[in-house]
Amino acid sequence: ALMCVARHGRKRVPERCEIIRLLLKDSQMEIDAGDKLGQTALMIACYEGSVEMTRLLLEGGADSSVRDR
Repeated sequence: ALMCVARHGRKRVPERCEIIRLLLKDSQMEIDAGDKLGQTALMIACYEGSVEMTRLLLEGGADSSVRDR
């Protein structure tokens, strides 16, 4: 779910950031889960250039040392 929200990060940023905040409150959310290429929500937010989403993910505990495949 986090990866879907992080994609297209420059569109509707306030709404997407609020969704990320809500998802991060879920204790079952695996913040560093990767897609089929191993890309995490943090990687996608960085690629999309969304500073706010990147900040939220890092503050939420995303691991910046995770690598894709």
